[in-house]
Amino acid sequence: MRPTRILLSLFAATCVPLTAQEAPKPAPELAKFDRMIGSWEGTGSVAMGPGQPMLPWTSKSRITKALDGHFIQEETAITFGGGMPETLRFVSLIGWDATTKKFKQWQVGNTGEAGESELHWADDDTFVSTSSQVEDGKLVVERWTTTLSKDSYHVIGLRATGAGKFAPYVEGTNKRVESVPNSAFSMKGSFNVPLLPEQMKKLAKLAGDYDVSGKMGGGPNGEMIDISGWQRVRPIFGGAVLGMYTSGEPQQYVAHAALTWSERDNCYRFLFANNRGEAGMAESRWVGNDLVTNMTGVNMGQPSAMRSVMKCDDKGTITGSTSHMMMGVADPMLVFDAKYAKR
Repeated sequence: MRPTRILLSLFAATCVPLTAQEAPKPAPELAKFDRMIGSWEGTGSVAMGPGQPMLPWTSKSRITKALDGHFIQEETAITFGGGMPETLRFVSLIGWDATTKKFKQWQVGNTGEAGESELHWADDDTFVSTSSQVEDGKLVVERWTTTLSKDSYHVIGLRATGAGKFAPYVEGTNKRVESVPNSAFSMKGSFNVPLLPEQMKKLAKLAGDYDVSGKMGGGPNGEMIDISGWQRVRPIFGGAVLGMYTSGEPQQYVAHAALTWSERDNCYRFLFANNRGEAGMAESRWVGNDLVTNMTGVNMGQPSAMRSVMKCDDKGTITGSTSHMMMGVADPMLVFDAKYAKR
């Protein structure tokens, strides 16, 4: 993955990647997950809090290759017993980071939360991931273990709250089925989000379809090149998430992104991925009417930093975007400048 270049494509909200480079091929390392591709139905139990009884759950999942095979995508819908009427839904992507030689996973769901984690294979049939978040002012750490067999996979989640010990949180088994209905993976409705944060209400004003045109670094001799395309911005999951879809030419460029509000970090989390195998997560904050996103990474083997500014008018409509980058010891340079026109 090349997070700096994707920053140009999504934070700067352009719709075209670097035209002078041949589209990369999917990482062969992702073949380890091929046996999970298909439709699944699961059953198991979950504890909603420390010391609480385990409740039953059922799930429907669909695992596919996404964005021209550069990612493994999982769509999941989970319903709970105990009289809980809401359905938990989330979408996750697994990719290979060629720079760090690690598998990474990004997830967003109708709880309004987004996250990034690493996956590690313990053996040929088992992989493990960890994550952390703050709930009610306490640090919560989770460890997930997934064990694969021929037509099923078993999941165990352990959780520790504050200084407490790890305890069973989720356990269940998913079995392969012929298919699951598309309706199971609706983007409507949130889960346990009675009131949307004011920050997401403000973000929703960006919604719309936009034509984008301008210039971007990436020509064969380092010059700025003309770009054009379009971007769709829509609240999803009842407004708990702002989704973005980007399409452009040349090279049939496609990208997906999601913005959520993080109470823990007091900023927006921006998740993004495209059909060049680039993905990552960064932080965004308002400065007046403009949404500013910062990210650090590695570009062409050198440390790099990017600042992108999405310019908006008083109504929240996007009007333009610029990006500046520093790479290695070089001075900051303008690498993206575009105008937006709302359809």
